[in-house]
Amino acid sequence: MKATRRHELKENDLSQMLVAARDYLTEHGTKVGMIIFVLVVVLAVIGISVRTRGANIERDWMRMSQLTFDDPTEGKASIEKLRAMLVDAPDDNFVLSSLITLGSQSLRLAQEVPVPPDMELNQQARGAFEELLRRFGANPLAFGLAHCGLATVEENEFAVDSLPGHKERAEAHLQAIIENPALNSLPFHRVASDRLADLDKVFTVVRFADPEIPEAVEEDVEPEGPPAPFVAPVEVEEFDPIDDTPDTD
Repeated sequence: MKATRRHELKENDLSQMLVAARDYLTEHGTKVGMIIFVLVVVLAVIGISVRTRGANIERDWMRMSQLTFDDPTEGKASIEKLRAMLVDAPDDNFVLSSLITLGSQSLRLAQEVPVPPDMELNQQARGAFEELLRRFGANPLAFGLAHCGLATVEENEFAVDSLPGHKERAEAHLQAIIENPALNSLPFHRVASDRLADLDKVFTVVRFADPEIPEAVEEDVEPEGPPAPFVAPVEVEEFDPIDDTPDTD
């Protein structure tokens, strides 16, 4: 008897819930339908965005693999393309790899121009390494590469203007590598230590002596004596020879 009563009570509760739901939908059906529609649209947009993001990432990696840096002229064009790709790049791994490529290739090309280093390319490298530190400074590999690269940037600028401040900044970058314990398992410590040991040699102003002008070689010329006296020409008269041979007759 009690079990039957409980079953009847459950049925009554379910009936009341269905009736309440029907009444709510009848009164607010338009709003509920709109909410469902919005949810469906949001989910569709999210799905499309995920697929589009994946396609964009794949496209960016493909485009970067096609860039070439064989010579300064071609390299500068590739650097500009890579910088444009970084503006809206959605993938952090792509950004990390691109900044490393941008900095290292700019430094290499800066020293391949006819009169190195090229200051435009050197500044491109500085910007890439500074951005690498700002965005990925917690990454040991990015930290070491960025500080090594920035030290080289200072060396290149010193070669142009010979200002002493470049040595201090280069030393600070190399010291930052040595003082970072996260780099203990990487070869950056040894590289930084070797470069610090040679810092005075690298940041020495080299002055070239003025070219020597060879002295004129004097030819051996016999000294001229006093001028010869003037001798007037003498006229010689013509005459017939006289035969002085005696006759024998």
